[in-house]
Amino acid sequence: MLQERHRQRLRSLGAEARETVVLGLHPATRPLAPGASSGSSRPSLGLAPEPASLQANLENLAAGIKALCGRSLEVVEAAPATSTVVPALSLKRAGAAGGARVFYSMYPAGPQMPPFLEHLEFLAGASTPGQGSQVRIRRPVELLLFAAEQCPHCSVTVRTALWLCRASPQVSLHVVDPVAFPDFAARYSIKSVPVLFLDDGLAIRGEVGRDAVLKELQARDEPAFPQSLLESFLEMGRLGRAAEFVMEPGNAPHVARAWESSTLSLRIAFMVLFEDLAAAGSLPHWLEGPLLNLLPSAGHSLRGDTADLLGLVGGRESEKALVELSGDTNPDVAEIAIDALLRLRQRLG
Repeated sequence: MLQERHRQRLRSLGAEARETVVLGLHPATRPLAPGASSGSSRPSLGLAPEPASLQANLENLAAGIKALCGRSLEVVEAAPATSTVVPALSLKRAGAAGGARVFYSMYPAGPQMPPFLEHLEFLAGASTPGQGSQVRIRRPVELLLFAAEQCPHCSVTVRTALWLCRASPQVSLHVVDPVAFPDFAARYSIKSVPVLFLDDGLAIRGEVGRDAVLKELQARDEPAFPQSLLESFLEMGRLGRAAEFVMEPGNAPHVARAWESSTLSLRIAFMVLFEDLAAAGSLPHWLEGPLLNLLPSAGHSLRGDTADLLGLVGGRESEKALVELSGDTNPDVAEIAIDALLRLRQRLG
């Protein structure tokens, strides 16, 4: 399955390697340790619908690389619990502290093979100068990258993510093929690739370079980051994660700021979220104060939408504000306020 140019590159790697690389095979299932209870196998956290096919491809890839690289490469089987989704192939320099930081639950075919080989060359000490340049990342980050085998845009983001793993020991990466893992991809509302997630939270969509990712990593410690995180949940359609965020009382200021600066599409996502929360009987009433504070300076569009939202989450203070808004000079705002007032009074009794 390896092209001749890739074979030649691997032969050169084997001849020039100064370090040994360990490829870890993380199978879809694995027998439990002696004495373990409840069955004969342990399920993976995420499992391909046809794990045998992907697992066989990864095993064949590892065997092919081993044959071409010789002693400079080891292949070992690892427990699936060390990988987010399995089957997977991990890459690690032998003797390096800690476990593997790069995992592939995707066969690196087509445009994905060159970045994969670049990382192998780096781990083997056969890379070109500059591939191991260091950057300062203050705290650990786990990158989850959804990519497709034949996607040319994905290879740019894969290369960026792998460079970050080389540039800082704080970075780990798992590359996942959403076609091979549709259920896992559905948890993240993946509809196109590439999508790069930082710590299972902020999503960066599309082709992305080093500077853009580093900027987002550095922003994790800035006061505005929680707002960006909520906006990312909503933009990706991850309403479950957005609900968890909104239902935390300490996040009320971030929710209000995100609502105030929201675009039309984001505001629609907000309303869907709050309607779902209302249907479940989980209303974040602590948002009432921050939302009321927006009304005096809000334009008519935001004023009307905020009135609508207050009908869902507001209390007696919102009732007073909605009575006042029912006489708003903008007829659309007034109509929305009247409807919201009726809905609020029905809820409050």
